[in-house]
Amino acid sequence: MFALSKSDDVIYMNTFSKTISPSLRVGYMVLPKCLLKKFDSRLGFYSCTVPTFEQLVIAELINSGDFERHINRVRRNKRRELIRTVIA
Repeated sequence: MFALSKSDDVIYMNTFSKTISPSLRVGYMVLPKCLLKKFDSRLGFYSCTVPTFEQLVIAELINSGDFERHINRVRRNKRRELIRTVIA
């Protein structure tokens, strides 16, 4: 949706629960720049309940490229499983 949007109005929300681990209860939101100030003024006072260590580990996974490699590996394995199921 973001790539198709002509105006800067798409908010993207997701979680790492299914991609990394169900026990990792971390969600995230990507806001357009035009909404950052409004978000900060209305909701910026909420404190983050995610431990700093978990945030740093996720940031390192993303920055190093390991997260993308992990996602690609999981997708390949799922495809192989699906093909084996269809063939069997």
